[in-house]
Amino acid sequence: MSNTQNTPIAPGGAPAAPLPKSGMAITSLVLAIIAAVTSFLPVINNLSFILAALAVIFGIVGIVGVSRGKRSGRGFAIAGIVVAVVAGAVVLGTQALYTAALDRAMDEADAAFDQAKAEADASLDRMTGDATDQVLAEEVDVQIGAFSVTEGTYGMTSTALPVTLVNKSDETATFNIHIEAVAPDGSRIDDSYAMASDLRPGQSQDFELFTYVPSDKLEAMRGATFEIVEASAF
Repeated sequence: MSNTQNTPIAPGGAPAAPLPKSGMAITSLVLAIIAAVTSFLPVINNLSFILAALAVIFGIVGIVGVSRGKRSGRGFAIAGIVVAVVAGAVVLGTQALYTAALDRAMDEADAAFDQAKAEADASLDRMTGDATDQVLAEEVDVQIGAFSVTEGTYGMTSTALPVTLVNKSDETATFNIHIEAVAPDGSRIDDSYAMASDLRPGQSQDFELFTYVPSDKLEAMRGATFEIVEASAF
């Protein structure tokens, strides 16, 4: 049985030439395939989404052209639209995943930065004496003895304030303690420092401060109280 009923018949009974393929339909499919192949790639898939949108537009135009009987290739146009829609969905899905991953990475980076900054600030505060209360509470025990004045021969007078530093932390550290001699009225008479280098955990070191006091301050020093002004550790 003949299939001549599916072949276009030109005037005069001769078979008509096949309709040309729709360029729009072919373009739609090509763009859709490119969009699908690149839809997984970060950044580049922004262009993929544009290509997918163009593929849908070309596919619709191609279908309209085919429906008017001027071109063939309806299957290419439909395939282009379908592939383009899938590619667009993949682009949106992957970008959502990438955005979520980037947000998590940024949050983790911010948290790590904040923690590092806090640790650096705390370490700086320990070194500058801004964390004196914390250093005294957690790291070093400062034991201040009684101030003594000893009259020597030839009118020489020797003075001393015994101070002991004890490392009560779990790490070797260097401590610098600033101590002031304060008069009953709150004014400062004199000050001195005790610095223990590389003191191991549990280790102590003894000092004698205020070993030289000018004669004009000696009487005031006898009634002075001794206060820790700053304690630094590093």
